[in-house]
Amino acid sequence: MKKIKASPSLIKILKFTMVLIIPVALIAMTVCVYTLRQSRNDSFERQEAIIYDQTSRTSDTLTQISYYLSDTLANDENIQQLQRNNVNCALDPYRINQVMKDFTNMRALADTGFSFYISVPERSLKSVSRSAKDSYIESKLVETYIDENKSAFVWTGVQRSIQQIGKNTYYICTVQTRGVYLAAWIDIKNLFSYMDSILQPEKGFYFLVDNENRPLTDQTRFYQSGIKINGSKVQSSIRNAFCTIHPIGGSFQIVSVDVPNLNYNDSWIYLLCVTLLCGVTIIFCGYMIFYFRHYIQAPLLFFQNHVNDYLKERKFSKRYGFAELDEVQSAFSALERQVNDLKIDIYEEKLRRTRTELEFLQNQIKPHFFVNCFNIIIGMAEWEKFDQIQDFCMLLSSYVRYTLCDGFQTVDLKEELAQCRDFLEIQNIRFDSDAVLTDQEDQELLECQIPPLSLLSLIENSVKFNKFKVEHLRLSVDVNKIPGGLNGLLVIDYWDSGVGMSPEECRNMRCEINHIRESVFSDQETVTFTNEHIGIQNVYRRLLLLYGERAKMELLNQPGKGFHLRITFPCSRKSENTDSSGGEENE
Repeated sequence: MKKIKASPSLIKILKFTMVLIIPVALIAMTVCVYTLRQSRNDSFERQEAIIYDQTSRTSDTLTQISYYLSDTLANDENIQQLQRNNVNCALDPYRINQVMKDFTNMRALADTGFSFYISVPERSLKSVSRSAKDSYIESKLVETYIDENKSAFVWTGVQRSIQQIGKNTYYICTVQTRGVYLAAWIDIKNLFSYMDSILQPEKGFYFLVDNENRPLTDQTRFYQSGIKINGSKVQSSIRNAFCTIHPIGGSFQIVSVDVPNLNYNDSWIYLLCVTLLCGVTIIFCGYMIFYFRHYIQAPLLFFQNHVNDYLKERKFSKRYGFAELDEVQSAFSALERQVNDLKIDIYEEKLRRTRTELEFLQNQIKPHFFVNCFNIIIGMAEWEKFDQIQDFCMLLSSYVRYTLCDGFQTVDLKEELAQCRDFLEIQNIRFDSDAVLTDQEDQELLECQIPPLSLLSLIENSVKFNKFKVEHLRLSVDVNKIPGGLNGLLVIDYWDSGVGMSPEECRNMRCEINHIRESVFSDQETVTFTNEHIGIQNVYRRLLLLYGERAKMELLNQPGKGFHLRITFPCSRKSENTDSSGGEENE
């Protein structure tokens, strides 16, 4: 008993859609939330990398300034002359200016925000190179602070400190030896001006802390923010705060706190759209289920139940029922017979339409071909080439007889190739060319059956599109057998050495091949062809009508390498076709 494939149920599809839409919505929401968090983390990572790079440069600058001060104090010749008591005092201002000139050059290399100070109190000498970023009053306050705290200068190494002078906070480096005092300072705002561009949100800020994690700047805000430092990790009591810590110059550290203004407006819009879309889909599916059950399924079930009840009582009603019931039963039986007859008529009509289409495709020969052949015969007669006329008429007669064969029959591959060679001979006479066909040599494969005009149509297509373009046209047919189906599949590769197709023409041809396959299997009533390569379309449509989905055509063209087409269909022999046709007649 043949197993009937179950048809899809609309209610099952709608229920499945309703169930599927819930995890889809959850996945979409999860992806949105994950994307938000990932973008936030990526933003923080980029910011941390920028801060680390900038602080590393700042640390290198401060270290360079410290080394320069100590190196100048120890090795500069002018400083050494100032430290001696027996030197010429008249040159002291010159030496001071030379040292200050070196400091000015150093400022151009390191940071333009640095100011430099040199003082020799025993000789009442002092010079200052102020930064253009500081006002005169601010610089004077720092100079006064340094003058008043010279006793705090260390004798060995460079002393670094953060000092609140006036309204500003300064980073100060000081060093002194044998009566010569050197100092360099810079406003913290100028030193860390890059932090203002990195910490874009309004709530972002930073602190300077010493090596013991005590705040050096803005102590009040430091404690209000609940900053806790544990090694290289920083925590804050501020919600969603992003904190980092980086060492600066080996003497203090900078703690940055970024509180981004997270804008979830767009994300909430996306989530709302996803939710609304899923909700609308669920409501639509629910309404469709309700509508289908009440207005389609219920009447059908009612009709089906009554028909089943009638069929159960059919025999009983015929024997013991009234005449009215017998009439209803007769009408129902007549309706059943009409439906069965209609199915048979539709099937036979489809067979007739298929046969008609095959005959149309089989007889699709261009009349101008025969007109040209007759003109050639007339020309030969004028030149009294009677031997050539006889040979040409024999070839033309064989070609015409072959093209008028039944489309449902198949021929040997050997016979098809022979007709192809005859056709080429006709074309060589028509166009005075020397086209050559190289064909199959395997005798076993030459006995395989193929639809007539399959290769002949391809060769006619090659001659048509390459005449007057290629002097020595070469055609080749390669046949192979591969496993598949009952008797295997026959694969025929056809090449020519012509001009081939452009990439755009190849794309259009492949689309046309797919369109032909879809049109055959969709049971369309009309047969349509494009204006180009009708022979190829004709061959493929006949193969599909004869062999169904097992037939296949592939365009394997490569630009500049001629034309290459591969067709595949079930392999059969003459004895097998005879048996199958005889069986059909017996049925």
